[in-house]
Amino acid sequence: MIDVRLVALLGADKLNELNERLYREEWHTFTLDDSASPMERFKADAISVVSRMREDLKASTRLELQDISHMLSGFRRQSSHNVSPLRK
Repeated sequence: MIDVRLVALLGADKLNELNERLYREEWHTFTLDDSASPMERFKADAISVVSRMREDLKASTRLELQDISHMLSGFRRQSSHNVSPLRK
């Protein structure tokens, strides 16, 4: 299973990279017509990043059999520690 924190970090890195490219682009040197091509690249990259993040988040929130067994083993361990001495 994918760790949600890892997904967030990977997504944040990709978004930061995209923001950095957007910020560093020398927009003032472009004419209006010349700016269309870089803007289209940014839009395509942004859609790709968002799409990947969405799929990663879906995968990371899917409940799998190993998750259920992990939770049940935790409940069993917790309940054995909480038994009162009178009940033993």
